Amino acid sequence: MGPWKTNHVTGWIVDKRDEDAPVLVTVEAGGVPIATLAAEEPRTHLSQRGFSNTHHGFKVRIPDQVLEMARGQPLRMWPTRNPAHVIVSKDRLKKEAPTPAASEPRTVSDRVTEALKERSRGKEINWARLADLGIEIFEDRRILKVLLGAGRGCLYDKRFKEAERLLTACYVLFPGDHETLLYFAALLVETGKFGRAIDMFETLRGTGWNSQKTLLEYAKALTRALDKEGHQANRARADTLCEVLRELADIDNGKVVYSPSMCLRLAHGGEIDLALELCDRLAARRPEQPHALIAKARILIEQGRYEEALDNSREVLRRWPGNEVASYHLQVYSDFTDTGQGELSFGMVLEKTGGPAVRPLDPGDGSGAGPGAPIPLSEAICHADAGPDVLFVGNDRTGDVPGDAPGAWIGLLRAQPQAGCIDLPEGGALWRSAALANLVESGLVDPGRPLAEQLVPWRARYLDRSVADAARLEQVLLVSRYGLSKFGGAEHTMSSLAGYYREMGAVTTLAGTDESSPQDLRLSDTIRGDRLPATAEGLRAYILRGGFDLVHAISGMGYQVAQALAFTNVRMVYGIYYWRDVMGRDGLETYFDDTDAPIPRAEFRYILRRASAVFVNSKYTQEIVEQAHQVRLPIIFSIPGEEV
Repeated sequence: MGPWKTNHVTGWIVDKRDEDAPVLVTVEAGGVPIATLAAEEPRTHLSQRGFSNTHHGFKVRIPDQVLEMARGQPLRMWPTRNPAHVIVSKDRLKKEAPTPAASEPRTVSDRVTEALKERSRGKEINWARLADLGIEIFEDRRILKVLLGAGRGCLYDKRFKEAERLLTACYVLFPGDHETLLYFAALLVETGKFGRAIDMFETLRGTGWNSQKTLLEYAKALTRALDKEGHQANRARADTLCEVLRELADIDNGKVVYSPSMCLRLAHGGEIDLALELCDRLAARRPEQPHALIAKARILIEQGRYEEALDNSREVLRRWPGNEVASYHLQVYSDFTDTGQGELSFGMVLEKTGGPAVRPLDPGDGSGAGPGAPIPLSEAICHADAGPDVLFVGNDRTGDVPGDAPGAWIGLLRAQPQAGCIDLPEGGALWRSAALANLVESGLVDPGRPLAEQLVPWRARYLDRSVADAARLEQVLLVSRYGLSKFGGAEHTMSSLAGYYREMGAVTTLAGTDESSPQDLRLSDTIRGDRLPATAEGLRAYILRGGFDLVHAISGMGYQVAQALAFTNVRMVYGIYYWRDVMGRDGLETYFDDTDAPIPRAEFRYILRRASAVFVNSKYTQEIVEQAHQVRLPIIFSIPGEEV
């Protein structure tokens, strides 16, 4: 312990059994308790004594009136974990044998009561005494525990104003407290003050205090900042996030809960293997949630590892049937793989009294003897990998299958890869299970009722374009987010296009998905406005029930429309008005790589395969999209007359 200088006492104390924990020291002068404080000030010389943690110092101020009263009497100090007293006199320092304290240290409540009593004395207030009591109260770490606990509670309860008041008080009263710094920084993250929060977490990271907790909260802050600002906007933060996550992964105790966004950011920083590993850790620690598996599929997709991504998505659907993202991945990226057409499995629909069932067929001998027992239609078409890829739907209840089937069907399916339904010369039809699943998802088919008769209204729309009436253009649907609300130039252009389609003899519906879009509004005999669902299944039902021959969609709706029209012969025109919709990494606003080259969004290939025509709205959009996707696209300018 250092020398006693005037009315201050300094020193240090370490509990060798728990070197990292600060020791609470109680100070008493002349039988008057002065303070109970934590010995956690830095003392660099302790490193020379072999201690790795050097924050074990303390400094105590002795009030003048107490010093005068206790002159010539010993100053007593003792650690709460060890009753041995340290006795300090003005001219000597020595240890005494343990002796009981003259009186128990007063509680915070005692000091508050005394301060209030002093404050009520009117003109006789002893301001110096009141000041000392206030200092004693607010230097007591029990106050910190109360304030910090209340601040954390408000933070968890999203009561950020109250949390700010409480945590600011902690930060002001105990600026060197690591836990206060941690939660004050977490509050700054929640209120969008990322820069200051990141600086605080970097300071904490340098101290080595509670490394796992610090690194996890630091990673959350960096991820939130990058989600808001974009990966490219602050490459240094993206690099720091990768460093922090690598450190955290190395000291992970098996309980760290990463976020899917962290994994995606890590992958975008080039740490693919670690990103996939953290997805696996998150999936194991949160088995009730699909988010980790979906993030893993997204990373695999961005690496072009489509088969692995599809396997991952099938696992999601097995555990969470109907998951929209996994269904989307399967529908879109199945087109990007080389396998499938030569490895199709077949089944036959049996119209049973208790509901349709599917009997698997053996493609080898055409005997109709399947490798397994019949399964309900709903299970065969609505669950990933549960049933055959292609189903034979007969035109009667006999369930007969042509003798050369299903081996002879392979050629038909290869010749018409986009068709959901193929009529057979000998009667009956082949339906792709995915197309039937779409009809069920949209509420157009009930898998518990006889199937063949339910398919009659939709059959013509699922035939291949080569056998459908390709020249027909009677009903056109123009789709944007805002429809007739005319939010921007794109919606104004759609209104102009409605006039062009009218001149072609088509009845046109201009519809939007936003709540501001008018519903069932007739503008003329050939143009009407409407509001429609934003989901693929809702769009599919609207399009098929409306009998539309062509759907013209613009940015913001292209992927939903393409998914809704899968396996149909309804034509699609797609206009790119917002280049971000076809660029960058899905879910994160990262549109350019480190060389400022545009990053193509993989899903756009799906639109290119489905659409009859694709155009852009400006020369700039044309340049950036063509550079990214290596395609040539015409321009239809947003503002009529802008360019000829």
